[in-house]
Amino acid sequence: MRILFAGDEHPYSAYALKKVIELARHTWADVTLLAVSSDLIVLGCGKGKQCRWESSASLPQKIVSNTDSSVFLVKEDKPIRRILACIDQTSVSQESLEMINQMVTIHKAQLELVGLTKDGGAKPEAYTRMIEIGDYYSDRGIGITTRLMEQSELEAFVSKDTDGDLLAFCMGKKSLLTLMFPKDRVERFVSTCQSSVLILR
Repeated sequence: MRILFAGDEHPYSAYALKKVIELARHTWADVTLLAVSSDLIVLGCGKGKQCRWESSASLPQKIVSNTDSSVFLVKEDKPIRRILACIDQTSVSQESLEMINQMVTIHKAQLELVGLTKDGGAKPEAYTRMIEIGDYYSDRGIGITTRLMEQSELEAFVSKDTDGDLLAFCMGKKSLLTLMFPKDRVERFVSTCQSSVLILR
């Protein structure tokens, strides 16, 4: 028997751990302890058209939509040559910018910033923010291209063949992306996306 215990630093986890110990003592189980206060969850999934696990097909999608942590969903055997960072008109956290920076460095990938617009335009501060983000990466020696895309076109874009890409979505608490994509829609996005996905929160 194998037991995976996921806990944090609060008393309810200590209580649950006691129960795990009791169970393991009687079953001689192999116990794996997992701390869930980590900032990033990394999951692998099949390389087919849908991101699935063999034993629990929809598990990756459910984890992406039900956690407050950032999630890196890695498609099997898919090299990353380009990172498409999709942002909306709100601020992007420093942690998210740094994570994208690390991904570009690790994979020696090209970076494209995709600014999401609504009804053919964006607020002036959105353009300013895109310039600031572009400068952030340029100052670090990272080449960057930018483009604008209608929010309504995003789902069709995600479902097309993006072989060799990593789609990064900045979905902080104040993000329009978070409001635009409720949990069920995030799950659908992940299941139809052809590339690896990085959800930044």
